[in-house]
Amino acid sequence: MILLFMVLGGLPAKMLYRAWRGQRLKQGAIPTIGANGFIVRRELIDEIGIGEYMFDVDMVAAMVRRGHDRFAKVKISIVHLYGNGLRVFARKQLRRIRDFSFYSSLGMRSYPWSGCLNMGVLRFIVSCLLLLPLVYQATKGYRRVPDSAWLLHVPACYVTLAVYTVGFLEGKVRPREQERFRWTQ
Repeated sequence: MILLFMVLGGLPAKMLYRAWRGQRLKQGAIPTIGANGFIVRRELIDEIGIGEYMFDVDMVAAMVRRGHDRFAKVKISIVHLYGNGLRVFARKQLRRIRDFSFYSSLGMRSYPWSGCLNMGVLRFIVSCLLLLPLVYQATKGYRRVPDSAWLLHVPACYVTLAVYTVGFLEGKVRPREQERFRWTQ
């Protein structure tokens, strides 16, 4: 189940008929919501001034800082086709960390990642090192939603750890934007 978020800024009531109770977002605890679908009034985009490249979490954080902090989550089922194998997954993860490092080095990222991710990143690294937490998560996930995709949970975590480690270190030495020539999903 993926969550679709909508900003409550005068949206027609018909659009919110399936919405859960609205919630207020707090600065420093912004979920990544734009990648899953996100509707916002044009006036808010103009007010924030997103520039040439939009970072969903940065945009939402800017909206919350300006007092536009009421969101509604809509329950919706979607099929998310991320890629067809670990190689494509690794390539997309590398693009994500390279872009993050590059745009952060240019000062184009505004969300305070360093203050909120430390414990989550540490927990992820420890889970990868111990292996059992990852197996537990995959088993628990499979029990909830029996799908063979859970077999990829452990390898996907290790790919993410390796790629993000390399990408993070590369970004500290020489940040660069990921090449997009002939880029396909």
